[in-house]
Amino acid sequence: MLIIFRSRAAADVLMFGDIAYELLRRAGKEPAPQGIFTVEQIPEAVTRLRALMVESRARADEQKDEDDERGAPRVGLGQRAQPLVDMLERSAASKKPVTWERG
Repeated sequence: MLIIFRSRAAADVLMFGDIAYELLRRAGKEPAPQGIFTVEQIPEAVTRLRALMVESRARADEQKDEDDERGAPRVGLGQRAQPLVDMLERSAASKKPVTWERG
């Protein structure tokens, strides 16, 4: 399942459902097949996701040389949050909401 985040201020962001739902939880939203970040809710969501990114980066520094089962470097939740944070920040600057829906 894919989740598509949309805003009139940025290109669409697509994520696998499990990652998207975890980021929604971390941003303070209830995971659901569809929803909205209102312009007023965006600053808190960005703050929460940026904190996750810092936390994730610190954890990655501790586990620097660990790879996944295929030998590829691990991609943390904080890295996966970056496109959504970018979208939220652009949307806040343009005073546009961000919606999501199952794709």
